[in-house]
Amino acid sequence: MEEITPNYIYPLCDIGSMAKGTRGWPREPRRHSLAARGIASSEHDSRLDFPLGRGKDTSIAIYVPGTQGDRVISAAEHESRAREVRAELSKLFGGYTSIDVATGGWVDRSGRLVEEPVIVVRAYTDWGQYTRVDADLEDFVRDKLEEWNQDAISVEFEEELYFVE
Repeated sequence: MEEITPNYIYPLCDIGSMAKGTRGWPREPRRHSLAARGIASSEHDSRLDFPLGRGKDTSIAIYVPGTQGDRVISAAEHESRAREVRAELSKLFGGYTSIDVATGGWVDRSGRLVEEPVIVVRAYTDWGQYTRVDADLEDFVRDKLEEWNQDAISVEFEEELYFVE
């Protein structure tokens, strides 16, 4: 079996305000998940023989909130929001995977646990395509932040969760 040189492995870069646990927008890729776990391409022995570095190596997910301000919205309205996100991710990245319906929760300023329904819409792409459309994606999320009256929208980028405010 031919060994593939991992030219897709990028160092973890300083991404300014998008550092883990902060707020902002992702600008740099993470290392391939196998490489991040210390598994060299020569150690990778997949029964399906997926060639490392030839797949979609960048993932992005938008957590579609099921609230409008403090009010839980109807299932029909929530699905309408998810359709908008699915359409946008399809336009930008060629497709999506949607996980309907999950529950998200957080502790508010008063210490109360707040829970709401969420729909997770995920897309996979290559780094080049992501960098070509990241500004469009950011504009879309920021528009929805206002339209949906949210304090923040959760965006998952390369297995890290960020809050777009």
